[in-house]
Amino acid sequence: MQEAISKVAALLGKSNGNIMEAFKSFKGSGGFSKGNSGKGWSFGGNNYNRGRSNGRPLAPGVTIEKETRFLGRVKMYNKWRGFGMVELNKKGIMPNDTAFVHWTSITTEDRYPFLTEGMDVELNIHTYRGFDGKTYARAKNVTMTTGAPVSIQDDLDAQNKAFIGGQHLRYLGHLKFYDAKRGFGFIIMEDGYSLPEPVPKELRVDASEVNAGGRKAVNMKEMQVEFGLWKNEKGIIKAYNMTLPEGIPCTREALEKREVLQGRWFTGIVQMHRWKQGWGFIKPDEKPPLPPKVIAKLNEVRRARKFDDDHNLLYFRSTDVQQGSWLRKDGKVKFLVYTDDMGAGACEIISTEPRP
Repeated sequence: MQEAISKVAALLGKSNGNIMEAFKSFKGSGGFSKGNSGKGWSFGGNNYNRGRSNGRPLAPGVTIEKETRFLGRVKMYNKWRGFGMVELNKKGIMPNDTAFVHWTSITTEDRYPFLTEGMDVELNIHTYRGFDGKTYARAKNVTMTTGAPVSIQDDLDAQNKAFIGGQHLRYLGHLKFYDAKRGFGFIIMEDGYSLPEPVPKELRVDASEVNAGGRKAVNMKEMQVEFGLWKNEKGIIKAYNMTLPEGIPCTREALEKREVLQGRWFTGIVQMHRWKQGWGFIKPDEKPPLPPKVIAKLNEVRRARKFDDDHNLLYFRSTDVQQGSWLRKDGKVKFLVYTDDMGAGACEIISTEPRP
């Protein structure tokens, strides 16, 4: 069992977020799993380690409660590489009084998570053990100072962007492709719109304009989408705030047609949690038993991938963990279950471990 999980872990890390590629790789090694490498949000092929601290370990004897909230000010943030530093108001806790923040640690309502220099925020501090045995720390659950999700993108766009027909006017089109690694794609706009100026039939959409619900967008192609229009400083018209029709964010869950089985909670233990990569597995308890629909999905994938282990491990992503819950290996949890085009998994996960 542990050997199979180790194979899954290795292959997911190579799949670059492509679940089917992970399946294919593991099939060749004697097993299967569903996965998402969860690599950092950056472009040009350079991924930034989401687990990196500010480079210095905590001083000996310093302890930080995970539930404690701190106030701070953004010292710097690189929007396109997806990381920055927050200077804490409370001094003497972190080395240099600053905390590293990765885009995955921003709680946001923006389609493209980012912070701005000089912005006041509230955050938790997450500690972890480095390979050298020392304790490091980074920012987690970064919000507005009120605790509300960060929501700044639309206001900044209204101030800085030139729109064709208005910021909230929407159009339909066909997405030819979107390449997540290269950070752009192209849309063919539908005919029949009355526009105030000529607009190209084919429009480029950049990563910052793909609305994936505050997450990194995945590869997409040959699908209907909805979008606005804006013109950059060179006069080039591009797609703005691309979503699925009816304004639905282009999340992996929506694309995989996730169906959550509401109203029935299950319990289990965390078999694995790769928090830096953003995924893990839960081993459900025998009682209550998983619904027949979920069992059927797990068996279907097992047969397709020739996986000979009969354990029903449920895959989850970090985004499936409820805010404020901290998971550890072998920790007890409760959760809802879902099925989708890729199989079955756990979501709305809550730790039931007693707080220290």
